[in-house]
Amino acid sequence: METTDKQFILTFLEVITALVFITLVILVLANQIGSSVDEGKISQALIERSNERIRPVGQVNLKSQGLTAAEKPVAEISVTEPAKATVVLDQNIGEKIYGENCQSCHQSGIAGAPVVGNIQEWQRRLSVGGKDKLYSSALRGLGAMPIKGGNPSLSDAEVKAAVDFMIQSSQ
Repeated sequence: METTDKQFILTFLEVITALVFITLVILVLANQIGSSVDEGKISQALIERSNERIRPVGQVNLKSQGLTAAEKPVAEISVTEPAKATVVLDQNIGEKIYGENCQSCHQSGIAGAPVVGNIQEWQRRLSVGGKDKLYSSALRGLGAMPIKGGNPSLSDAEVKAAVDFMIQSSQ
């Protein structure tokens, strides 16, 4: 063997020996630290703080009978009838949404979109499926038209208002 090879092997063995020694020191220290924390030595306050951090944020009360006044829910919720939401929109919201989202295609008839103001085209579409079909097409997309006219942040009521505006502007 050449001198450089012997020197490499000696250096390599020294590095490996140093790494093994460091590993053993870390293991001994970890063992010492770990054995000093005995389950019997954990304070009750530490346990209570840990339990407080991991407790559930809320709870569901299915029945309020037998509870004290402080434990009773603030309001009872009836689940027998579903709540019916009513949405009140600004009168001009349909025109606003048309201008921001629909006008680019429905003004010029791009990709077969019915042109606003073309009475015959809108009457034909209304006679085929009525307003509900037009609402469905606008909400779910049809052909080249994307869902909600390409603006998924619009509510269903806003999309319907835009459809209503286009129908009214085409009569």
